[in-house]
Amino acid sequence: MKPASKTVTWAAACCTLVGAFEGCDLTAKVDKIGTGHPLTWCHGETIGNAHAGERFTKAECDRMLTARLPQYWTQIEPCIHVETNDNEKIAYTSTAYNIGSRGFCASAMVRKLNAGDHKGACDALMLYTHASGRFIQGLANRRAAERKVCLTPSGAPVDRTAAMPKLRHHNVKPFPKRAPKPTPLTWAWWTEK
Repeated sequence: MKPASKTVTWAAACCTLVGAFEGCDLTAKVDKIGTGHPLTWCHGETIGNAHAGERFTKAECDRMLTARLPQYWTQIEPCIHVETNDNEKIAYTSTAYNIGSRGFCASAMVRKLNAGDHKGACDALMLYTHASGRFIQGLANRRAAERKVCLTPSGAPVDRTAAMPKLRHHNVKPFPKRAPKPTPLTWAWWTEK
């Protein structure tokens, strides 16, 4: 059993990775990409009794994610028959949160990992960059970040945020850019060159 502080560190790092790629949508809505679930909310949450249009606070969303990630690890851990380091655990939990525990357990990642090919398992993350048969650049970016974390040896310093996108909140509209002031026209503007 790992010490509590190590678990807290793992969970916090995993929340940072997943939260950056899932974003945080404070309103439940239909998942346009389609994962088999009709609604998604917060950090890509699909489990629960939310209804379309239901609103959540950022704090509620963060609590849901913090509670959910260890559940995903608990679901995929029985599929893994070799020792993993915390960085692999973070990467694989993030992937399972995105593709589902069943999908993860049936994946090339697990087959390679259980064959003792840790590097090949991390590299296999890049096979999961499509949704509904289409290549999705956001998924490729996520898999690249997960792969980077996955390949980092235990105990080595890793910048888990280096490959991550800037956090964004889907419900917050950016401030409009100011249009440049128009150049005043002179009386004979059509004669000017």
